[in-house]
Amino acid sequence: MTDTQPVKRDRVRKLDLYEKQLWRSHECAGVMGISRTFFNQLKRDGRVPAPLDIFPGTPVWRSVEMLAWFGAGMPDPHDWTYTPQKLENIDQLLKRKSRELASVEQELAQKSSLLDDLTSTIEPADEHALTEHDQTPRVQPVGDAVKAGITAMVQATTR
Repeated sequence: MTDTQPVKRDRVRKLDLYEKQLWRSHECAGVMGISRTFFNQLKRDGRVPAPLDIFPGTPVWRSVEMLAWFGAGMPDPHDWTYTPQKLENIDQLLKRKSRELASVEQELAQKSSLLDDLTSTIEPADEHALTEHDQTPRVQPVGDAVKAGITAMVQATTR
């Protein structure tokens, strides 16, 4: 007599919709915010891009193609053609990112210089001096701690 043990299956992580390369009709409909029935009616009427014929009886669409079609305003599929974007090579990407970094560093230097100019022009005020009419204190100078905090915020926003 043999014991029958339940088969343990490895759990496969379910992919997020935008991680999938192929979408079925219910996923396309979900992204469009319509029912699967209405999406299938649009498919029958030729008002959505044609599905791929990979799996018999199971229409699927390339997710990137459908997103491009949505982004184009969902035009008549007979007047629209999906054109894949060419991926840039790693050297081009590095050059572009280096130029962006240099631009951000230059902007940071300009803002830091402006911050230095602004903080150096503020004259110390008498802490206890109040105006005669409304009894409100005068503006206090920007201290080194505040200046450091502002500089840190500027640097954090440019990263």
